[in-house]
Parts: sequence; C-alpha cells; structure tokens
Amino acid sequence: TDETGGNESTLIRSDFGSDGLDADRWVLDSGDDETGEVRGDRFYSRSPKRSHDAGRLQSAEAFEVRGRVRVEARAKLHDLTSWDGRIAELFFTETDGTVGVVELNNTSDTALVVSRSGPDIPGRNVELAPRVETTEWHVYAFTVDLDAGTVTEVTRDGESFDESVDVA
Repeated sequence: TDETGGNESTLIRSDFGSDGLDADRWVLDSGDDETGEVRGDRFYSRSPKRSHDAGRLQSAEAFEVRGRVRVEARAKLHDLTSWDGRIAELFFTETDGTVGVVELNNTSDTALVVSRSGPDIPGRNVELAPRVETTEWHVYAFTVDLDAGTVTEVTRDGESFDESVDVA
C-alpha cells in the first residue's frame, strides 16, 4: 500500500522468464558450494551444506519501500532433509537487518518460521507452524509493516498465520 494507507500497490518483480536469468534484474550469488541456475522459468538451487546457507538469488537493484510490503514466492523443497529452506527475504540495507520466511529443519527448530536479524532484535526465529512434509509446490507470502516494524501476516498455501513479529 502507499504511504497514505491507500490500496495502491506496485509489483516490483515477477517471474524469471523462459529465456533464463535476466542479469539486469537478478543476481546469482553461488556462495561457497551451492549451485543455482534458471531452466525454463524456474530457479533451481542446491547446497550440500547442512550448517550454513550459502548461495542466493536476489534482485539486481535495491528499492526504497514504505508502509506495508508483501513478499510472495512459489517454491518447493526437493530434499526434505535439507536444513534451511529459505523461501524469501527482505533486506533492510540501512541496518543490515533481514526478515524472511524459512522452512527450517535443524537441531533446534523444525518449523515454518519468520527468520529475523537486526541490531536490536532479540532471538532469531519465530515458529509459526509445522514444517512442510511434502516436496510439492507451495505458495508463500509475508507482509511487513515497515512503519510499525512488524511482520503482520504469513501465508502458506492460503493458510494464514496472523502474527505480530517484531522486526523493528
């Protein structure tokens, strides 16, 4: 929504396109040992690591956003034993903070979580629901109210998890 609270919205990014990765719109950071590529209109990522995430696909440019921001992604985990199925993140460049939705599977968490980091944020992950147990496609979204500094909603396949997760 716009700064005045209206319902105007702007799509910042969409699909990858059938011609592969558009380098003017996307940057692929392969990290240490992760592979990533676009085949057809899908991005494929694989990381053999089990303790740290490595590569990522991100927009080529940063955007100034205000008010409420909704981030959506359609994704699936090919390997259900993968430790960190990071779906989507929003980076706050002024503070190096982030907020994202993750299907987490490690020693301390096995859940759909809001993952957050920032200079004054205590803790990292807020559990929302049990982790997915299928390798099917899932549609995720989360809404961040930048004025209030909270994640106000997370959805997975239409199921809503209304939250007020501090990301200030």
